[in-house]
Amino acid sequence: MGLGISLVMSCFNRTHLFRMTYPTWFLGNPQHPTRTPPDEILIINDGGATDLVAAVQDMEKMIAELGYDIPVTYHHRDKGHTMWSNPAVPHNWLMKQAKGPIVLIIDPEVAFINDGLPLLHSYYNDHDYGGNHQDPLAERRRCSCSAGTTYAIQYEFMHAAGGIAVHDIPLRHEYISTDPTSHQIILRGGPAHEYRAWWKDRYIQIGGKDERYVAWGYEDLDIEHRNVRAHPGNPGQTRNICDARITIVTYGHLLPPTTTGSESTGSNEYP
Repeated sequence: MGLGISLVMSCFNRTHLFRMTYPTWFLGNPQHPTRTPPDEILIINDGGATDLVAAVQDMEKMIAELGYDIPVTYHHRDKGHTMWSNPAVPHNWLMKQAKGPIVLIIDPEVAFINDGLPLLHSYYNDHDYGGNHQDPLAERRRCSCSAGTTYAIQYEFMHAAGGIAVHDIPLRHEYISTDPTSHQIILRGGPAHEYRAWWKDRYIQIGGKDERYVAWGYEDLDIEHRNVRAHPGNPGQTRNICDARITIVTYGHLLPPTTTGSESTGSNEYP
């Protein structure tokens, strides 16, 4: 029996990063040997290069070889141009298509260090949730829940960190800093916009992400603040929280290259 979690992702010309990250969604490591798979995976190519198709097919082969029965759905969005655009539109669409009551939205550059999905399930289903946020269950279902520990590899350091096994990254203390100007690996606390789950009904109830935003990031801040304001009975209890026990890596990248071809590689890839 699954956890009732749908994993959804929008990708635009970051196939090379997706190939680095998706194995960590299923394969454990010496520190965290087990992975709990999602009930389904939905991926939308947001008008980018078609090499994502082969990468998704390779992921499906891995899923089959591991003996998991996980439906994978892939869609290509023809948005009329080949430029990057804010992912609010595909995220809202994916949320409505998802079958699980919990929907985890991740970015293609997100690798899993540990097994976070059972913690998300506990947050949205257990009366005795073991994390730091002890709100009643009904209140927790009004909140988003994100990864709370992020090792953000900066693009300038990808030439070195791209070759480090994911589970070894937290051990490379010589490269890690909490200084946001670091050009190596930044250790971040707090909610990770790259890995955020919602109780599906709540996301839809508050209208999803505002699709009018053009620049990156504003749509996430907007939905956070609307979520806080949308529960007038007790607004102080409605938060956009994180679980520090959920630990991820985000691989560095620049703005994805524009392409009309089949390959998503571009001048901003690390050597």
